[in-house]
Amino acid sequence: MKSSNARSYAIKLARQLGLKVRLVRYLPQTILGKILPREKRILVNARTPVCEQVFTILHECGHYLLHVQRRVARAYQARLFDRMEAVGWLEGLAFKFRRVVRFSFKKEKEADMWAMCAFVAIAPKDGRALMTAFLENHPEKFRLFLLATASTFYCNWKKRLSNLFTPV
Repeated sequence: MKSSNARSYAIKLARQLGLKVRLVRYLPQTILGKILPREKRILVNARTPVCEQVFTILHECGHYLLHVQRRVARAYQARLFDRMEAVGWLEGLAFKFRRVVRFSFKKEKEADMWAMCAFVAIAPKDGRALMTAFLENHPEKFRLFLLATASTFYCNWKKRLSNLFTPV
């Protein structure tokens, strides 16, 4: 099948989540895409290869599902912050640093994992060539691909085994 089918599948997935996808040319080359959660819109750089566009759409859908729809206040706060009551400015600085680190790294990794799992799920249908091209462009994501493949394989077999042993 054509590679544009995988992109249209990703766009349909975004639409099911209530998001609009728009391919734009005005984003800098370094920015592959971004989500505008208030507008429920995903902007994707149209100057990138199709494999990048598919992953970017799925990545931003992952951000929307994991971080916009599931906004839950965290009850956990490090003990370090409890003991720093007297030094308010240091507490504020430590909190900002922790927040920046958590948001910039953890959220990106979570969205990447969600996108890779979705990419692996659509790859057998339409996107094997796109997945190969994406992994050639991003060899640092190969471990993520292996983890997503193993997770998908495990979930499929778990479902099959549970169906096999379920009494009729």
